[in-house]
Amino acid sequence: MHKTVVVLACLLLAAVGIAGCLGPSSVSTTPVSTDEQTQPPGTGGETYVTASMNEALVITSGKDRFEITALDVIRGQQANSLLKSANMFNADPTSGSEYLLVKVRKHFVSGSGSDYASSYDFKAFADGVGYSPSLAVLPKTQPGFSGVTLIPGGKAEGWITFEVPVGAEVDLAYIYLFKPAGFIRISGSTQGTTSATTAKP
Repeated sequence: MHKTVVVLACLLLAAVGIAGCLGPSSVSTTPVSTDEQTQPPGTGGETYVTASMNEALVITSGKDRFEITALDVIRGQQANSLLKSANMFNADPTSGSEYLLVKVRKHFVSGSGSDYASSYDFKAFADGVGYSPSLAVLPKTQPGFSGVTLIPGGKAEGWITFEVPVGAEVDLAYIYLFKPAGFIRISGSTQGTTSATTAKP
């Protein structure tokens, strides 16, 4: 029994190690954008593909192609008021923080099989820190990004709540295999398509 547990633990660690090596192998933008290679705030100088609002971040993994888009943003006092009006038990943001609501869409453009999409595919990065989605009841006018399974052609769309430092510049990261695959800059807006290619063995 003990040997079986050890073997299973070793296999799990090996799988995680292999997964960690399969992050994006190349990045590009189509058409070429001035945001093609940027350094989101506090990412230690690493370069990532960074899209703008309403600009598709394209993730390609083998034959699978996904488009991630940030469609709308509400933050600060307006976001705080919306959450409080939605449910009186929604907590106030901590001192020095504010709520950020981002409407996102994930589109399984082409490929095979299925893909599970949820709000935990995303993190909001500010000042070098990645913030996971906050638990909050959203108003009916801003339906949440629910966990769903997509097949090619399927789309998931909804709002995600984050708590971030007041007034901080924020980049929304799409998380692929436990790491950011690319970012969407929350401030500003341009049109186009930004691509990130992820290799499969």
